[in-house]
Amino acid sequence: MADYINKNILCQAYLHFETDEDSAEHRRAYLKYLQSFADQRAKFFLYPDVELESKSKPGTITAYISILGTIKALHAAALVTLLYTGVTGYPKFRAGVVAIYDDVKRLAEVLISEGLFSAKTRRPQIIRLEARTGVIGTLRNIVADADAIKAQNGIRTER
Repeated sequence: MADYINKNILCQAYLHFETDEDSAEHRRAYLKYLQSFADQRAKFFLYPDVELESKSKPGTITAYISILGTIKALHAAALVTLLYTGVTGYPKFRAGVVAIYDDVKRLAEVLISEGLFSAKTRRPQIIRLEARTGVIGTLRNIVADADAIKAQNGIRTER
């Protein structure tokens, strides 16, 4: 079980599809392969200390491959410095958020693609796929909202 207090989901690949082979052994082997694949890519594209969590449900193949990252506790002065740097250096901060978002989105999409390929699954068997971006996606949405507010600054709309 993930520790959601000390770790956050950076991204998650969610796959749900039908398969002709539905034994518990087949699901375990499939998840083991997919987890190994995800571990190598996450450590390369994100950073070496990421953790993975995977789970599946019986019946159809339903797999959740989560990439977890640790947020270190910051001293109050360090937090104030970090926030000040983030606000004053906003263009660099924004570019960093967008770059990290692109990496986690791509990673989740690659995990889905490999998951489907390794299971030899095509469109008619697919029930649902999601490339989830976790806390990084939320941060990107906040940055996008700030950009939208900045773009509309001083503009009033009549209702």
